[in-house]
Amino acid sequence: MHHTETRRPMKLLIRDVLRARHGRRDFLEHPSVAEIHRRLPDDLLEWFETVVIIDRDPLTIFCGPIEKSDRGYFEIWRYMRDRDYPGPDPERPTDDPDGGNDGGTDAVSGLQPPH
Repeated sequence: MHHTETRRPMKLLIRDVLRARHGRRDFLEHPSVAEIHRRLPDDLLEWFETVVIIDRDPLTIFCGPIEKSDRGYFEIWRYMRDRDYPGPDPERPTDDPDGGNDGGTDAVSGLQPPH
């Protein structure tokens, strides 16, 4: 009989990671953490490493996607990443004191700039 490797659903990998939080060993040693990391697209690697490995918050990856596939989880995680860890706006210079608000109210105080 030929054995083919089956790919565990992302839902089960996440469940394993969450259960491992309460184990005797560090949850980061669980093989499911490495498997999730291996499957991630490049644009989610930094986010995953920040929330799960550095911040040690595996609950962040627990979610209920509409589509129960890796792609479904990735879409939800991108939304969460963009909401909770917004990157710098490539269109706005980082040394702009009012955050790129040129001409309207000041982004921080809400006051009109002097004329």
